[in-house]
Amino acid sequence: MIDQKAIVAEIDVLIAEYKAIRQRAKHDDCSDLPEHETVAMLTSMAAAVRRLAPPGSQPHEDWTSGPLVVTVNPEVGLGIGGKRTVGKLYFKDEPLTKRRAEIIAHLMDRVLGDGLTEPARFAVIDVRRGKAFEPSVPVPAYDALLAGEAASFAAMFAAL
Repeated sequence: MIDQKAIVAEIDVLIAEYKAIRQRAKHDDCSDLPEHETVAMLTSMAAAVRRLAPPGSQPHEDWTSGPLVVTVNPEVGLGIGGKRTVGKLYFKDEPLTKRRAEIIAHLMDRVLGDGLTEPARFAVIDVRRGKAFEPSVPVPAYDALLAGEAASFAAMFAAL
């Protein structure tokens, strides 16, 4: 059973922490603050979402290519415009490119798409910039790209 009071209390603490950080920031995306502060706050939020989500509500599966195993574990599920959207949070300083977001969303769709109880869109959310990327058209060529990248990584790792 989910403890509603505990959920509300933890959310209140995280919101207060977020507000305190935003008040110190000169920029909306908090980019002027030390990275360790913003990353710690965002990581706490993502961890709270994982802990507070009902059991089974967060899909995660492994994608395997040769000896390489990648766990695909989006952090958020949202209802946007009456449609379910499953999202991966992107926290890095480097801006997220449309192509990188398409590849991540493609991998989520390939690995998780058939196992969901209801159809969903897949998106990547650039948290620092407040921008969501949701590919509109599947790109089948990304399967070959992912397989090639995995093979390259596995070969380099094996050579160490």
